[in-house]
Amino acid sequence: MPTDMQLKCLYRIGYQLTYVMFQPIHLICIDDRTQNLFILAGNNEQLEFEVTPQGTVMSKIDYVTMSDQQLRQYFLEHRHDEAAFKAYLDRRAIA
Repeated sequence: MPTDMQLKCLYRIGYQLTYVMFQPIHLICIDDRTQNLFILAGNNEQLEFEVTPQGTVMSKIDYVTMSDQQLRQYFLEHRHDEAAFKAYLDRRAIA
């Protein structure tokens, strides 16, 4: 079940997508691992949003363009981000 903050954020995103941008929403679900609300939208399903239980919208991070130091710092600040952890481990394996 989404939190109150996630529901408020979902309303704002849904309003912007459907009423302002005229984009369809294809999927809304809760990730059981992170409890983040996931929204898949757009004519070609190209718009993805993730909303934390606190109502923060997460954007996709491009780990490839980060320097090793930036990636390390990002991971230390966002330990829940499994993709960042994997990217960091992949770089360490190459080094």
